[in-house]
Amino acid sequence: MRSSLKAKTMAIIFIVIVLPLSLIGGLSLFQFTGAIESSVSQLLNTQVDLTAETIETEIDKANLVGSILSSNETVIAFATGDNSKFSEVHTLLADQQGGNSETIDMLIMTDIRGRTLTSSSENSSQIDLSDQAYIQDALRGNIGQSDVIISKFTNMPIVAVAYPLKDGDRVVGTIVATIRFDNIAEHVRSLQAFESGYAFLFN
Repeated sequence: MRSSLKAKTMAIIFIVIVLPLSLIGGLSLFQFTGAIESSVSQLLNTQVDLTAETIETEIDKANLVGSILSSNETVIAFATGDNSKFSEVHTLLADQQGGNSETIDMLIMTDIRGRTLTSSSENSSQIDLSDQAYIQDALRGNIGQSDVIISKFTNMPIVAVAYPLKDGDRVVGTIVATIRFDNIAEHVRSLQAFESGYAFLFN
């Protein structure tokens, strides 16, 4: 009889006190975990957005340099056949690349056929870029931008931006700014969620 009463008392205590406390504790833990996950998710989204903006800024810098050079009278004169401007244009490209070396890997100038006239590199060899879609876009008078491709100059992955050189309404060549893909990817590598998380970079 006593053991039966004791068992009933324990059951009542469990139902009235222990069970509600366990449910409240479990609910609190669930809400706390959800709040942490939401906070981490917001933080990661912010980091991703900032990284994307940083990458866009680098590409914008290359676009700005390409745009400025494409309207330079000395560059246009050289593209139209004034070979006396070669040294001046080469120095201009080298100086512009040097001043933006954290973003721009190379600056290249091509003729109307898409063949290299000069570049920011000391070892500026004549390379045919006419088969590149971004060059074809520029030769049609548009701004061309490549996907990630292998540079014909360095054999390294790059993103290239090409601007048309125009003498009046006539396209006479292109200016190309290349960005090392490693510079872009480095921003993504710096993203990490906890100890084992990682980020992907898509197109």
